[in-house]
Amino acid sequence: MPDLIEKANECFAKQDFEGAIKCFDELIEKKMLVDLSLGYINKGVALRQLKRYDEAVACFDIVLKDNPTQSQALQYKSQVLADQKKYKEAVVVIDKFLEGNPKSMDMHRLKINYLNVSKDHEKALEACEKALEIDSDNLTVRVEQLLAQVNLNTTQANLGSDMKASCDWFTKQDCKLSDYQKRILGTALQQVGTYLNGTSDKANAIPYYDKSIELYPTAVAWFNRGVSLNQLKKRKKALKSFEQAVSLDPKMTTCWSMIGMIHLMKKDYFKSMHAYEKLPKQTKASLYNWGVACFKVARRIDAKEKFEAALKMDPEFQHAKDALAMLMKVWKDSDKDVQEAAPPGDEPPTPAPSDKRKYEVLKYEDIVAKKNIPKDWDFCNKDKYLSKDEFERVFQMTRAKFEKLPKWKQNRAKKKVNLF
Repeated sequence: MPDLIEKANECFAKQDFEGAIKCFDELIEKKMLVDLSLGYINKGVALRQLKRYDEAVACFDIVLKDNPTQSQALQYKSQVLADQKKYKEAVVVIDKFLEGNPKSMDMHRLKINYLNVSKDHEKALEACEKALEIDSDNLTVRVEQLLAQVNLNTTQANLGSDMKASCDWFTKQDCKLSDYQKRILGTALQQVGTYLNGTSDKANAIPYYDKSIELYPTAVAWFNRGVSLNQLKKRKKALKSFEQAVSLDPKMTTCWSMIGMIHLMKKDYFKSMHAYEKLPKQTKASLYNWGVACFKVARRIDAKEKFEAALKMDPEFQHAKDALAMLMKVWKDSDKDVQEAAPPGDEPPTPAPSDKRKYEVLKYEDIVAKKNIPKDWDFCNKDKYLSKDEFERVFQMTRAKFEKLPKWKQNRAKKKVNLF
């Protein structure tokens, strides 16, 4: 028997997995092992290497039939199921493993990874919470947590504060990140910047964009940084951000509209016209601003053409109506008089901070039935329209307790009561 076991080990070392399987088959058939489960487990491992996954699972199942909590069999079975992309089944097996080994961080990490890969991001976040209770500084779990938050943020609203807390953890650490980890963190930082830009803490968005660009420079991060800087009236820096964005991604042509508008605000009228000229598809706003730039340098025919094109898109566009009327009034005046008569350009208004908004009280039944809804309806925060008493009746918890939950848990609670 020792010779056969030694031969099996030699086969493994040489990656002769067929030979290893033959050795273990003989050991099992002749019952030459004190614990036959070890024979089946090793045979299953060899079968996995040969990608004979169903046979490998069958070996582990033989062990688990007699001993449902055998940790090695559970561990290897979960990995084979993952090899087959049966991630949900793999998670069920890992949960069984964790019942007997609740502090196994390796298996916690595998579970979280499988949940993320299978796009079950809410359960991934729940699994992250449990893992971080065991090891709050586990880098791999923190990265997986960010990945789940980033993916959920594309389908759910108001996850910015969750990601901010996660990103802030990384800024306090002195750890080397792989390119993959930098990409995830960079994406999350960019999303945090966008979240902060919608609050009264707009200025704080810029450091998050800067860190995002440092780790993982993307056109989206540069563009959003430009939007924030423009809203803060930091035109020069905003201009550079939009120029960086369009240089990284020439298809992001909306940058030219922002570049044109900023040049117009800075009274660089020819630069503004050149920027609007690069837009492959015009909007009524871009045509109007382009027309204003032409008006400012007394290019009457070009200005008239742009205002008329804007009105063709929207006959009720009052700014274009007024500008065209003014242009026609001063058409025969001197260039200087025409330039002085030109109206100001249009700049997108800075939206009100989401954290300063006031909500009127609505009945729960009306919200669900979409009755008596206000014009400025905030569909992302339907719960905020409930009175204190009705909120507690619907959610079975106080508003204070609800607001302490991570945003993804708040969203899950809202789904249960049809307020998501």
